[in-house]
Amino acid sequence: MVGWPQFPDANRTNRSILQMRPKWRNLATSVTGKGVFLNEQGITEAKAILSKLGPPKSRGASGNETLPVIEAERGKIKRTIHAEDLVTKLKKSRLFRLYTESNWQDAEAIDLLGLLSVYDHTVSKEKRRRLNEFKIAAKELEDVEALDFITAIENSFRAYLSK
Repeated sequence: MVGWPQFPDANRTNRSILQMRPKWRNLATSVTGKGVFLNEQGITEAKAILSKLGPPKSRGASGNETLPVIEAERGKIKRTIHAEDLVTKLKKSRLFRLYTESNWQDAEAIDLLGLLSVYDHTVSKEKRRRLNEFKIAAKELEDVEALDFITAIENSFRAYLSK
């Protein structure tokens, strides 16, 4: 690792980054095309590690130059889930677009996974729980179109949501 030559190589580091994601330790999240970002829990852990290891050292001419530690400015993370936000997310999904454009036959499980923000190997109980969050939000807002869409999902992906 740059700054800590005595620590693991890139392969081990990549594996560690994977294990930082929500499925394992929930220290970081990733966005395709943008990279991996520490969440609040990850930042706290990183600060604790930095205090134990000290700042990283450069491999410059003297080999002992301390690199600056950059503190990222972070905005407030929304802690409350609003029904409006859930229904908006539902209606912005590819799956909803297929539904409204009468292309429902083109809908695939990967579209459902994207809407629910889960992985294929996520347990069915969690997939159903997330779909139920959308259903509750749609009921709260009395959004008939969203409720019909969720019913279509439940009917079309019944086997997938139960496996």
